[in-house]
Amino acid sequence: MQKKRVQHYKLRHFFRKCMRYFHPFFASLLLWQVSIRADEAPASVVREFHLDFAAPDDSHQLLAHREVSRPKIGLALSGGGVRGVAQAGVLKVLEQENIPIDLIVGTSIGGVIGALYASGNSADEIIDLARTIDWRAVLSDAPQRSSLFLGEKQKRGRALLQFRMDHCKPIVPEAYSPGQKLHTLFTELVLNSYCHASNFDQLVIPLKIIATDIKSGAKIILDSGDLAQAMRATVGIPLLFSPIHYDSCALIDGGVVNNIPVTETKAAEADIVIAVDTTSPLRSAEHLNTPWEVADQITTIMQQENNRAQLAAADVTITFDDLEIVSTDYEAIDSLYHEGIRRTRQQMALIVKAIQSRQNQHRTEESFHIDRIVVHGADAQSLSPYVNFNAKEFSTAEIDSLLRSIYASGDVENISAKIVQTDILVLDIHVTFNSIVKSVHFYGNSQFPEDSLAQHFSAILDKPLNPHKTTRALQDIIKMYRRRGLSLAKIDKINYNEHDHAAHINIFEGLVKEIRLSGLAKTQKFVIAREFDIKEGELFRLDRVQDGMRNILATDLFSAVNLRIESESIYHNLNLHFIEKPSHVVRLGARYDSERTAKVFAEFADENMLGTGNNLTFHLQYGGRDFKAALDYRADRIFKTYLMSRFDLHRFETAHFAYTNLNSSGEYIRHATGFNIDLGQQIGRFGTLSGHLRFDEIKLNAVTGTGYDTGSLSINTFGMKTVIDTRDDAPFPKNGKHHIFFYEISSGLVLGADASFFKVMNQLATWTTYNHRHTICPKLVWGTSDATTPYSEQFRLGGQETFYGLREGQLWGKHMILTSLDYRVLLPKFWSFDTYISTRVDLGAMWAKMEEIKTDDFIVGYGAALGIRTPIGPFSFAYGETTRGQRQLYFSAGFDF
Repeated sequence: MQKKRVQHYKLRHFFRKCMRYFHPFFASLLLWQVSIRADEAPASVVREFHLDFAAPDDSHQLLAHREVSRPKIGLALSGGGVRGVAQAGVLKVLEQENIPIDLIVGTSIGGVIGALYASGNSADEIIDLARTIDWRAVLSDAPQRSSLFLGEKQKRGRALLQFRMDHCKPIVPEAYSPGQKLHTLFTELVLNSYCHASNFDQLVIPLKIIATDIKSGAKIILDSGDLAQAMRATVGIPLLFSPIHYDSCALIDGGVVNNIPVTETKAAEADIVIAVDTTSPLRSAEHLNTPWEVADQITTIMQQENNRAQLAAADVTITFDDLEIVSTDYEAIDSLYHEGIRRTRQQMALIVKAIQSRQNQHRTEESFHIDRIVVHGADAQSLSPYVNFNAKEFSTAEIDSLLRSIYASGDVENISAKIVQTDILVLDIHVTFNSIVKSVHFYGNSQFPEDSLAQHFSAILDKPLNPHKTTRALQDIIKMYRRRGLSLAKIDKINYNEHDHAAHINIFEGLVKEIRLSGLAKTQKFVIAREFDIKEGELFRLDRVQDGMRNILATDLFSAVNLRIESESIYHNLNLHFIEKPSHVVRLGARYDSERTAKVFAEFADENMLGTGNNLTFHLQYGGRDFKAALDYRADRIFKTYLMSRFDLHRFETAHFAYTNLNSSGEYIRHATGFNIDLGQQIGRFGTLSGHLRFDEIKLNAVTGTGYDTGSLSINTFGMKTVIDTRDDAPFPKNGKHHIFFYEISSGLVLGADASFFKVMNQLATWTTYNHRHTICPKLVWGTSDATTPYSEQFRLGGQETFYGLREGQLWGKHMILTSLDYRVLLPKFWSFDTYISTRVDLGAMWAKMEEIKTDDFIVGYGAALGIRTPIGPFSFAYGETTRGQRQLYFSAGFDF
């Protein structure tokens, strides 16, 4: 039969030549007759090609989408600290080359990068996150100053040493940091992602995270639970971050047991394992400065042999072992990302080869000379990007590849091919397109109108449903919700009606059903409720949850506050788990300055009186010129209101020099015994407005000389006080303002005081920083009081902080004004401590009587200072002069108190 077909084919070719010489009619007639003879021969199928499909996935599609069966590709992402950012570059290239990832197993930073990618973040989104995160800030768990109430701001930044007591025993911290900021960051990143699920197999890409149980030394593979907690566990560097307590385990960095998880990736049935090794080389001596750096070095040494074995077991490796960037070099993020891109491109040929080799291992390879390509069910032109219609030679691998490529475009429901033998060899391609969608309808949407949601589908209407395009449209809708803070919004049900070609999409926007609290041993629940603004029955809003958690942490009652979400159909339960700090605190401090000489203090505090969050502190201070004993009770919030109160009993003894016309004339000791009561309103978290009562017995005892009053006075006042403090730091603020205003009246008639007078003072200073280094601070202070104001209550100026060139209290009187302009620059880093140089000009005057005020009384002071920020407090060296000839050197060391 084959021989007969060839003979007819030769005859047809012969008669075509005849058409040049014979009459066209006869030649055509002869050709038609031969064609009929040839076509009478039945066609035979030489070979058929079908795609093998995995089980359909309809979880995020309008139509059930079937993935073509192919090798399962697993990604093993290693640890390596900030070097792990290079993994985002690896993912970027795999995206660009359409290399599918079916499984991710990550250790340490690899677990974090892998979790973000598995949750639906793109490589571009991951690198953008890496650029914007302040990595150094997350190592410190101190709350932002802006989240503290004024009383808490005033308490912080004074102690040289602080420790907590539990049943009179000092508590030794598990690590340098509880890792709360890191945990909070991971929670926010997960909630802002497209997909978050308690079963990690249900993420966009199945995920496993490696951690180590420090109790048993066992390797723990996390594949379910709280994803943010798993991320926090796998980066738990020993001694730097506290372990994560999970079930009966205490989880730390997964790199302790396996830093390159190839074995675990293979165990998860990956056919091809791509190992990305961003592990750090051994640290040099200059990078072994802290206990956790030493611990990390020990782990690195112990893992070297295992790392080599893991890399040898991988199918493809992308390594960075020769890259001389340490794991804490946060300035190298962009370099690492681009290096990841470059090195992955170098390995692409090996990756493609590994995939093709596995894909074709059971296939018999043949080649065919194809005379013609015929397409059924589609316009041939539409397949031209995938099929070369001019090609004549096709292998079985090439035909299989073009079928896969056409199916991968997304428009096709099914595709097959066969090679048919007639008188010629024909490649017959059969295509079935997906159904067309003509309209999209949404249900359950209250935050966005339907037309706003439907616009994401406008480009795919009246076209075959494409799973890639519909997935992107659905992701864009979820991202709209994420940008509005609705982090629990999700696509619940997707239905497609074949009859009217309409898509029906049901959205759950994230209703909170129940808020559950656990771990509260002493703290009363109302303390949490007044800080956490989300209520049951409301939509979950991430910004409000973030504010609530920040406010709770700012109370300083908890070392950790963790949020875990349980989903039940359309509702979500918020589980807040607290790890309380022991409420009894001991603080010790010391300071030396050239004016007050040396002094020390000790404080004993209960920071959670009766579980109310209120603070009771006993303060004892002693120094060469100071003694202080005080008992202070402070409530930043009264129950659920923003009312505040403060009460203190005190006894002060302080030595002071007296001055007459700027010249030293004597010395005296001021004794003050009494109490203060403040009751008022919090102004957000940056200030207070309060009424003030003060009852003091003031006594001045002479030491030497004259120029001051002596004797005792009862000073009983009432008044009003406003304090606004938005400074971002102390004592070297970059931005913010500090404003104090008070008005008080001492009354013998009403309060039984020995002296009746009034006193008003206003102080305002603002800080603005340019280019991160240059800070300008203008300041204005004024005050006035009446003629009966006693000597002990009059205004005083002088010292490094208020007037250069003068000593403390060298200017005094009943009326004052002071203006200052300060410029400070942060020097380039040349050692471990931030170092500043500043210069300031002061202009001010002081008067005993209003009628004596004249411009000639103004004095100009100017000076410069060197300031150093150290862990034991700021150090300052300064020099100042005045236009009246006074000169003064200043020195201070330690926190002010």
